[in-house]
Amino acid sequence: MSVTPTANSDLGSFYLVPNYAVRIGDSFDITLVHTLGKFPATAGDRFLFERREHRWIAPQFTDPEVPNYVTARATSGAHLALSATPRNYSAYTDTPTFAIVVEVAAGELKTGDTLTVTIHNPQVVQPVAMSTVAFPTTVKFFLRREIDGQAYYAPDTADLCIIAGPMDHLSIHLPGGVATGGEFTAHLDARDAFDNLADSYYGKLAIDTGDERLLQVELTQGRAVLDATADEPGIYYLTARDLSSGRQTVSNPMRVGEPDELQVYFGDIHGKVFFCGGTCDVDQYYHYAREVARLDFSAITGVSELFRHHCTGYRDARPPLTDSNWAELQRAARQYTVDDEFAAFLSFEWQSDWKPELIPDSFDHIEAAAAKSFGDRNVYYLNDDEPFFLPFDEVSNTAGKLFDCLRGKDALVIPHHSSAPEDFGGVGLKGADWTDRDDELMRLVEIYSKWGCSEYSGCPRKLTNHSQGRFVQDALAMGHRLGFIGSSDTHLSIPGGSGVEGGGALRYYRPGYACVYAPRLTKQDLFAGLRARRCYATTGVKILLDFYLNERPMGTELELEPTAPRHLEGYVAGTAPIESVEVVRNGRTVHTQLGDGGAVLEFAWTDASDMREYAFEASGRAPFTYYYLRVIQRDWEMAWSSPVWVDMA
Repeated sequence: MSVTPTANSDLGSFYLVPNYAVRIGDSFDITLVHTLGKFPATAGDRFLFERREHRWIAPQFTDPEVPNYVTARATSGAHLALSATPRNYSAYTDTPTFAIVVEVAAGELKTGDTLTVTIHNPQVVQPVAMSTVAFPTTVKFFLRREIDGQAYYAPDTADLCIIAGPMDHLSIHLPGGVATGGEFTAHLDARDAFDNLADSYYGKLAIDTGDERLLQVELTQGRAVLDATADEPGIYYLTARDLSSGRQTVSNPMRVGEPDELQVYFGDIHGKVFFCGGTCDVDQYYHYAREVARLDFSAITGVSELFRHHCTGYRDARPPLTDSNWAELQRAARQYTVDDEFAAFLSFEWQSDWKPELIPDSFDHIEAAAAKSFGDRNVYYLNDDEPFFLPFDEVSNTAGKLFDCLRGKDALVIPHHSSAPEDFGGVGLKGADWTDRDDELMRLVEIYSKWGCSEYSGCPRKLTNHSQGRFVQDALAMGHRLGFIGSSDTHLSIPGGSGVEGGGALRYYRPGYACVYAPRLTKQDLFAGLRARRCYATTGVKILLDFYLNERPMGTELELEPTAPRHLEGYVAGTAPIESVEVVRNGRTVHTQLGDGGAVLEFAWTDASDMREYAFEASGRAPFTYYYLRVIQRDWEMAWSSPVWVDMA
């Protein structure tokens, strides 16, 4: 097992130009400056300029007219040779992370000599060609030297601070619901072109509350807060117009109901931080979820996987989820959970996704790989003092063993991108193996994420690559009773972010949301709502959706005679006009109600057919039929209710 290089103050100084913050989209060159300390360099010695932001520039050394052209020079006049070498500190590198290698080809550098490396016109290509990544961050460059067989880092990092761009549009975030007479807060934000908070913007907004009242609020550092009281039941939207630019926006819908009604809360519970494939630390992640995306709840899914050789930890031949990383996730879940404000769930991603023949002999941390892979599943805990389990430990190396380890705990196991292909990136099965059924623990599936939708073969926004037999409807037909959520699986560490994370064959879509009905915004109530499958999925917009069958809410099970009428009803309040609401029964669309041009639609339909004609049969179950709603807006954003299951009496 290799040892992580340590910092050595004798290497000398290291800094970056420009030494000021750049805005997203600015044009500039990056110059890395290293003044040698006690260690000279002669022919054959190398300097590695590494960065830990894996979705940024890929250096090139041949064409000065093309972005990311790299040059280097030494004040000593030494002849330098340039190249790049993979230094993948974060997983899923669609744009590979490269260290710039400067090798002394002839001559030498002595103490006090300066080596400069310039990256001309840095540019990324996702989501569009631009000079920075599309979100505020600090890109850290590290200098590595290898001296007498020992690797060292310079003690200083060269940091490029990237801040939000200019104001491009406005956003208003309302809570999903509030009781009549209750107080609520509207968050009004100026946003840049990539939906970051444009905190350099100051202006005045005119607010239309929909009841012939106009209010004016001041935007300070791109933000304003409006506190109000909900007077009458109904669905409400706010409209805001910037008095300077004329830009206008409409909020998400908010439902005002009776005091005992459940409210909808929006979250994204699938994402990565630096040590498990993301780009920032846990505190920055939760700051984004709460203060930028305006989510009600979130989670970091620390990756507990068997084989991903380009993950952060694997450069040291160890898995990325360690005891210390897990302790950090536990700390964050406790710290960022505040009742009635925000909830952070403790979670890990159990990635049993290998091809045994591809596991290197050098991976001596692998103790007991199972004979096959079971796909990727996230485990969520109610409590913050629970353990994580590894897919290569004897006690937890199959789906069934994982369930046994979690038995008796307040835990949920949620498969994601279930229809992903058998061979994804040369690794193995990333989709779901539906063989093991567990009604206690596996009660939900992530039907949609940035990777796409796994609803059925040929569904809208389906994964670019997919495996037949692994779709959500396949699992439902096999007897799995799975409610639906969406989330992002963000690897840019922007939970709830509105932009497309592009670059790879499967990354084409806006991230999704998990939408949960609960009496209060507490971790306990949200977890109970998830466990009860009183939840639904959207394509990353705050659609309101509710669905009942014979007055039983989504996620429930009931028993009826085969010919007993099934009365379906519900409503949807969209973020755009509703195109249609479709009833899906046992994998087939059996009824469609078209929209009337508005964003709010009430729905009712009665199915009086004989369930014996189409009921599914599964081991250990009575013949059954399931129903759920699929909502499509005219802007092609979507939502899916969790099913209701009807067992034949």
